[in-house]
Amino acid sequence: KQRDPKELVEYNFDKSDSMVLPSDWNTKDERLFFYEGNVWFKKSFTYHPQENRRTILYFGAINYEAYVWVNGRKAGYHIGGFTAFNMDVTDLLRDGENFIVVKVDNRRSAESIPTLNFDWWNYGGITRDIMLVDLAPVYVENYSLQLDRKDFNKIHFSAKLSEAQAGKSVRLKIDELGIDK
Repeated sequence: KQRDPKELVEYNFDKSDSMVLPSDWNTKDERLFFYEGNVWFKKSFTYHPQENRRTILYFGAINYEAYVWVNGRKAGYHIGGFTAFNMDVTDLLRDGENFIVVKVDNRRSAESIPTLNFDWWNYGGITRDIMLVDLAPVYVENYSLQLDRKDFNKIHFSAKLSEAQAGKSVRLKIDELGIDK
């Protein structure tokens, strides 16, 4: 944002077109129906951090490549149009007014997936939910859950915590299977 009238501003998000998310840009603006390339998104919001909590910025899906900044500082990068991803933004948020900027690129290339030719529409945009999630100081960062290859009555489960801690318990609960361990 321009701080004084002499300062040059390359782009002002506040004067740009807006779009309700999640969505794709192809069906929201006829000028962008066939567009492949970069589109920039900005969201301003008020946030009040909770003491002794971590805050995760979660995206259900962005098609296809995403660069994310929180309050002007790089928060993360993700590639893959149909997979959820998240990043810990606790140290990037401030009490009060904040903003997130996301650069989305849906260009295809011969070296990527999807490649130049495929049999579905190449939507571009932030196509699934976006959330700020407050978590305990130590949380499950990633997990794996799968059936045993030889015995379908066995499940293999592992969890990675956000930081190494000895003696931490993790609860696995699957109501449909009656599992609570």
